[in-house]
Amino acid sequence: PNSRDQLLEVISYLYREDIEFVILGHTSNTYILNSCNIPVVVSTVKCRGFKVMGDRVYCEAGVGVIRLANQMVRNGINGYEYLTDLPGTVGAAIYNNSSCKLNSISSLVISVEVLNKDGNVVIYKRDELSFKYRSSAFKEGLIDGVILSVILKADIGDRELLMQIAENT
Repeated sequence: PNSRDQLLEVISYLYREDIEFVILGHTSNTYILNSCNIPVVVSTVKCRGFKVMGDRVYCEAGVGVIRLANQMVRNGINGYEYLTDLPGTVGAAIYNNSSCKLNSISSLVISVEVLNKDGNVVIYKRDELSFKYRSSAFKEGLIDGVILSVILKADIGDRELLMQIAENT
């Protein structure tokens, strides 16, 4: 899929037809054994649209964290300065509650849009996602579905300071 809408369409079809699948992003930190038999692999790598909307950032699940964090730092937006070297996608970062140094992705989350197995799109607020160190409701199996998009905070900060922190990370 090339967008959130196409991802929704593909995953809805797979759920409806009860076809087993695996979601992959940029495949960083991914190892698949030769003996593994996955019928369908869906990559979010082309679902990489994001935009700043006032005090929020809308991201499709496949947005690269490094690309997003670097852009936010260049725009003087707080909270992304330690994430500029974090590999993977925003969707995977939410799933794992990925972190670097003083930042974890969960500190930026406002809401997450998920397609559940029953075919419903549900918006989960941050406090519903059971974020813990390197874990979330997704990783713990409390929410079963595919992350379509994420809304993150976009609080303005000192651009020069943020760029300096990012460079020294």
